[in-house]
Amino acid sequence: MPTEDAKLVAQPSFKYYVWSWLIVLIVVALGVVLAMHQKWVVDKVLGQTHKDKMLYVWLAWVAVLVLPLLRLLWKRASVAIRVFDDRVVIERGILAKNMKELFITDIRTIDITQTFFQRIMGIGELAISTPGMKMRDVLHGFPDPARIKETIIKLRQAKQAEARPAKPKEPEPPAEPQPKPQE
Repeated sequence: MPTEDAKLVAQPSFKYYVWSWLIVLIVVALGVVLAMHQKWVVDKVLGQTHKDKMLYVWLAWVAVLVLPLLRLLWKRASVAIRVFDDRVVIERGILAKNMKELFITDIRTIDITQTFFQRIMGIGELAISTPGMKMRDVLHGFPDPARIKETIIKLRQAKQAEARPAKPKEPEPPAEPQPKPQE
């Protein structure tokens, strides 16, 4: 089966995970403070009898730093939208996959929701619905949702134009005989 190229492939923006980035930034700052005042932590907090426990403090710091990053990367990689000529594929999951295909001609509405903060960041939520769907598919944190919507709408309009029967041409009226020039 030949592979076809997607017209558009999108995943949630890293900007959508601003709170995870903020946690990482705070943890890095705490690590810098911890490194600068390591002697104080050993002397006053852990005490001389537990100074070998500083390794555990650093391991806890690394865990608290890495976990939000892993969560961010996992959540971002687990959602994607692919727009082809005739369909939109929404993929969810990494280990277990859930793929939903929506045919372009079946899509009825595409709603975009952006908070003030999301508008500043250039991200938003897309809600795609087709007839017969009990719930719409909502895709959070996608970059430039208006571009995704416009791509789908253009492809939908092109498919609808292809599906319309061509109008039969009206027969042209017979040409009137031209008078012969007199000699």
